[in-house]
Amino acid sequence: MKEIEEIQRVISEIENIDLNNLYAYSTIEQIIKNDLIQVALPSKIFEPGLKLHRCCINDDENDFKTVDRISFRTDLENITEFGRANMPNQSIFYSADVLPTAFLETSMVFRGENYKNIETISITTGHWESTEKLKFALFIGNKNAQEKNELIRGLNTDVYNYTFKLFKEDSEKILKILDFISNEFTINTEGNSNLYKISCAFAQLAYLTADGIIYPSLQRRFEGLNFAIKPEVVTRKLRLVSATHDKFIKFGGKEYKHRERNETIRIDGNKLVW
Repeated sequence: MKEIEEIQRVISEIENIDLNNLYAYSTIEQIIKNDLIQVALPSKIFEPGLKLHRCCINDDENDFKTVDRISFRTDLENITEFGRANMPNQSIFYSADVLPTAFLETSMVFRGENYKNIETISITTGHWESTEKLKFALFIGNKNAQEKNELIRGLNTDVYNYTFKLFKEDSEKILKILDFISNEFTINTEGNSNLYKISCAFAQLAYLTADGIIYPSLQRRFEGLNFAIKPEVVTRKLRLVSATHDKFIKFGGKEYKHRERNETIRIDGNKLVW
């Protein structure tokens, strides 16, 4: 394996790429392929019964009628920008393990952005459950996330133990790479989707051997976990348990108050019955 000085050089090379450049993403992919592909990404198996929440904004405030509307996106032509774990024209099922995190990750208003122009927030949430074992790559090494999230701290201990056991004398080098990747998954892009290119490239690497990835919630100050899951995995290994429709109204300037909740009576195939 490369010496740690060479690994630092490669990391610096990636960090110094102008991410607004048209060819930045392909350059990152090439560097990973040539210099970092030997990294075995840490992962964890989750037993059936994992509960996840995926939120979607209701722009017209009306109840959604189908399961498809709250599942992964199929309008690939309208996915025009990089996400934290997706390329343009790539659909990924973003979700969270706790509902407040799912809300905050979905609406910029809850984060104090654009609140002046929005009086009412309307969100439909799908509450999902895994029916089979799921394997997730773990990108949770960010130090701030570990300090504020006990679950992340425990998962990161597993990552360290796994790395030291598997790589022995190379463990320090591997952890340096993993810490770099994890930090990329907590970068605040401040609206510039090009800054997702590094995390997205490593997500694609993880998707080759895992059902998805886990990373901390930057928007909720590292409370809760974010999940990015491949669409084919959602189809095979997740089921929709129920859906809820929540409305929030603005009061006191930047704050919002929960006004009402509507819950599905049942789910008939692809139909949501409210």
